[in-house]
Amino acid sequence: MRGAQGFTLIELLVVIAIVGILSVIGIYQFAAYKRQTFCSSVETDVKNTVTAEEAYFTTYQAYGATPSITTHGSVANAITSSMSNASTGTVVGNSTNCVRSDGTQTFTFDQATGQYTWS
Repeated sequence: MRGAQGFTLIELLVVIAIVGILSVIGIYQFAAYKRQTFCSSVETDVKNTVTAEEAYFTTYQAYGATPSITTHGSVANAITSSMSNASTGTVVGNSTNCVRSDGTQTFTFDQATGQYTWS
């Protein structure tokens, strides 16, 4: 058996175990990135709604307080605007697919302070 070449069963099992461990880590990281993407989508939709409301105000000197739902493929983000001429409104966005690591799901723009916050 001197001329026999190849891998032993133990070597193959070690390689399969290493590939399996790396696959589990990769799948976990992919899921985390996917959740982060859903949350980024909510942030973008809220910020775009605020920009659209301000552009509408510039043209008509009034805010158009109409709720809207923004869809990206199969993902729907519920965006609700209640901005007012008295500067006391909010734009609230959430998605059932977005759960941040701190447990928050709702992204809000407060017109009075001009601040964006997760809650």
